[in-house]
Amino acid sequence: MAKVNTNAWFISVGGTTLTARLIDINIKQVVGDTENTAGGSTTYIDRAETLSDTTVDMTFQYDDSTELTDIQLFTGKQTVIYGPQGSTGGLPKHDQSFILGGPELKQAVGKDNMVFSVSGKGAGVPTTDMYAGGTW
Repeated sequence: MAKVNTNAWFISVGGTTLTARLIDINIKQVVGDTENTAGGSTTYIDRAETLSDTTVDMTFQYDDSTELTDIQLFTGKQTVIYGPQGSTGGLPKHDQSFILGGPELKQAVGKDNMVFSVSGKGAGVPTTDMYAGGTW
């Protein structure tokens, strides 16, 4: 099995490339379900697939020179483009609008690095969906 270069990711939020400041990201796609047994089985629940949804959790290194821009960038509807292996043609890509809930600024008493944590929910169908085989 081939190894992935996990240090070669690509991330942009609202058209601003933030690759160098990304600490971690979690894009999760879930599929809803509905129980529809209705007498079809007496021993097992029968479920049907419903709508898909995508969530994103991101953590970025705080940068005091872009703090005011970051606060605006991490709030509201923004397009997030992510490539877990960079932005080379043929590699996985996810491009989708998210409603971002605003940044959470974290700073530890031990004077660790300050970071922005941002979470969001999908705001529609992805333009490019890496979970459906989407690539650059």
